Amino acid sequence: MRSARTASARSGRLSPSRPHCPQLYEAVCAAKEAAADEAPFADAGPLIAPGQMPELIDWSDLAFFWKDPDKWTLVRHGVEQEYGAAPDQTLPVVPETSALPGWAWKSRIAGLFDSGIPADEVNDIMARDPMNGAEGVREFFARQLLDWLELCRKTEDDLQSKTDESPQTLVYPIDGALRLLQSAGIDPQPFAAIRGVQCFAAKLRKKQEEDSFVLFERVISKSALKALGLKRAMLAACGLSAAVCYSMYGEEDGQLVELEPMKSEDAVMALNVLIALYLLALSRPAPAPLANGAQEFGSDLLWRGRQEERAVRQGSSLVKTLAIVLGVKPPSARWKMQDLEELFVQEVSHAYV
Repeated sequence: MRSARTASARSGRLSPSRPHCPQLYEAVCAAKEAAADEAPFADAGPLIAPGQMPELIDWSDLAFFWKDPDKWTLVRHGVEQEYGAAPDQTLPVVPETSALPGWAWKSRIAGLFDSGIPADEVNDIMARDPMNGAEGVREFFARQLLDWLELCRKTEDDLQSKTDESPQTLVYPIDGALRLLQSAGIDPQPFAAIRGVQCFAAKLRKKQEEDSFVLFERVISKSALKALGLKRAMLAACGLSAAVCYSMYGEEDGQLVELEPMKSEDAVMALNVLIALYLLALSRPAPAPLANGAQEFGSDLLWRGRQEERAVRQGSSLVKTLAIVLGVKPPSARWKMQDLEELFVQEVSHAYV
C-alpha cells in the first residue's frame, strides 16, 4: 500500500487502490457514506454580509477569482496552505522555475532588477543562495531571466518614445451583472450598494496624435497571462480603444505579442457574466460557482483534488466559453461562439432558485 501511494504521489494524485485490510476499507467506506450529505463550508456564512457590501470591487480580487476560483474561495474563508520546505529536502541542482516556488524565484529577480540594481549584481546575489541550484547552474538560469528582463526594458523604452504616459482609474458599473442575476431568478438587491469594479491602469499609454491607447506588460506565469486577458476586457468595456502587448518569459524567446483592442460588446458580456459569478461567490458559503459545471453545483469539488476539479470545470460550457472570450490567444477555426448570458442562466439558475 505504501509503495502504491508513493508512486501515485509522484504523479501528482493519490492512488484509488483498495487496502489489504478489509476492516479498514469498510470503516473508510462507512465514514464516507455518513458524510456524503455534508457540503463544504456548510457552517460558514457569506463572505460579505448584505449590508456590508463595498461601494467598489477591487479589480485585483476579481482577477484572483478568475485565475483560480477554488484557491480564491479557500483564501477568502481563511484556509491557506503553507509551503514550507520538507524536513528532508536536499539542495536542488536547478532552481524551481514553475508553480509557486518558481513564481517566487522569478518575482524576486524581477524585483531586484526593477529596483535599479544592475543585472550582473542581481545575478551575483542569486548566485550566493544554494537553494537556487548548483554552483554555475544557478547563475545560468538567473542570467536567462535577466536577459529577458533587459529585453522587456528595451521594449518599454521604445514604447515610451512613441507614446505619452496616460494612467487611468477605470470603474466598470455592475448594472449588467445585476440584470443577469435577476434574469436567472436571483435577487440582485443584496448587491445594490456596489457601484462597480475599479481598476487602476498605471502602465496605460496614449498614442501620439491618435485617440487610442497601448498597454505593455511582462508576463512571468500563465495565471498572470489570464489576468492580462481580463484587464484587456476591462479596458474595452470601459470604452477605451487599447492595444495590449506582452512578452511572456519562457515562451518563444520572449517574443513581443501584440493584440488588437477587444470588441466592446464581447468585453461587456464577458465582464457581466464573470462579475455575476463573483457576486454569487461573495454572498454564499458554497464553493466558488465558477469551479463547478452545470451538473455539479453544491458538490464538494474543493476536497476531491485539483485534477478532478479541473476536469469538471472544463466540462462547463459557460467556463469554457468565458475562458476563450477573455483569453489572449485566438480560438480554433472550429470554435463557435455561444451566448454567455444564456449559458449563465442555464448553468446557474437551477443551483440557486
